[in-house]
Amino acid sequence: MSKCSICGLRKGKRKCALKSGVVCSLCCGESRSEESCEGCQYLQQAKNTRRYDKCPRFSPAEMDSDIKLQGYARAIEKTLCLWDRKHGERLNDGSALRVIGMLLDGYSFGDSDVSTTNVLLSEGFEMVMTAIKQDLHDVPTETIAKILGVIHFVAKRRSTGRREYFDVIHRYVGL
Repeated sequence: MSKCSICGLRKGKRKCALKSGVVCSLCCGESRSEESCEGCQYLQQAKNTRRYDKCPRFSPAEMDSDIKLQGYARAIEKTLCLWDRKHGERLNDGSALRVIGMLLDGYSFGDSDVSTTNVLLSEGFEMVMTAIKQDLHDVPTETIAKILGVIHFVAKRRSTGRREYFDVIHRYVGL
C-alpha cells in the first residue's frame, strides 16, 4: 500500500478524487467538506454516523439529587415499558436504543424530520414523542435532550444486545 498523499505518514487506504491519490482515514476525515467531496461514499458515511454518547447529559449526581429530573426520565422510560409490553416484552435493547437515538436526532441534533421505514421503531418513537408532548410539555427542550442523553447512556451501559435495559426499566420504572 502506498502512503497517504496528505500526511505521508500512514498507509493510504481511501481513494480520494480531490487529492488524486489515496489518503488515510484520519486525513480523509479532517480534510473532507460537503462542497469538495460531493458524491464520495466516505462523506455520506460521516453524515449518517451520530455520536449519541457525546450528547450533553446530566451527571449521575445531578440525576440522583433532583426528583424532577428523575420524574422526567421516568415518564420516558415508562412509555418505553408500555411499548415493550404492547409487543409481549419481546423487544430487544437495540430497538430501545434506536428509538432513543431518533429522539436525540430531534432534541440534541436539531433534525426537523425524524423518521424511519421500520414500523416497530416508528411506533415506539411516536409513543414516546406523544408522552413527551403530553407529560413534559412545560419542560425546556435542552432539559429533555439531556434527559434523553442520560437514558441513552444508561441503556447502552446496561445492554449486551439482549434485554438487560428493558428488564431494568420494567423492574424499577414499570407501568
